[in-house]
Amino acid sequence: MAGIVLIGPGAIGGTVGFPLAGKHDLVIAANQKFETLALTRADSGERQAVPVNVVTSPAELKPA
Repeated sequence: MAGIVLIGPGAIGGTVGFPLAGKHDLVIAANQKFETLALTRADSGERQAVPVNVVTSPAELKPA
C-alpha cells in the first residue's frame, strides 16, 4: 500500500485527513508537530480525535 502525504492540515486538509488517519499510511506535513487530528461536528459539538504522524521537514518524508 502506498503512503499518503497530506500537505497542510488546514480546514480542508484536516477534514480530508481525518477519515484517512488510522486506516491508511497517512503522514501530515506541517509547520509544527502535533499528536492528534481532531474533528468537531458543527451540529452536535461532538469532538473526535485520532493519532497522526506529522513531519516538519521534507527530509523526513519517504516517497508516497
